[in-house]
Amino acid sequence: MRILDGERSRALLKAYLITIISLVGSYVVIDATTNLDEFLRIEDGNLGLFLRIGQFYCVRLGDLIVRLSGVAIIMSAVAVFVVRPMVKI
Repeated sequence: MRILDGERSRALLKAYLITIISLVGSYVVIDATTNLDEFLRIEDGNLGLFLRIGQFYCVRLGDLIVRLSGVAIIMSAVAVFVVRPMVKI
């Protein structure tokens, strides 16, 4: 493997991880805010509420990653191969 291939692979992996974490985090925040009244109806108190929300989204984390991975790989490829060469260091 050439040096540039290794650099591009690492940059693509890093951009993918940043993108997938950002997309999953945004989805969880928006969905939790939308469904906050449902969580509040089930749980009383802050600690129980946060534990219930964490449990709810941890169970669905794999499905979220699978659904968002297609978008994440396209966004990270655009960031690495289109946007990054335009930015001069």
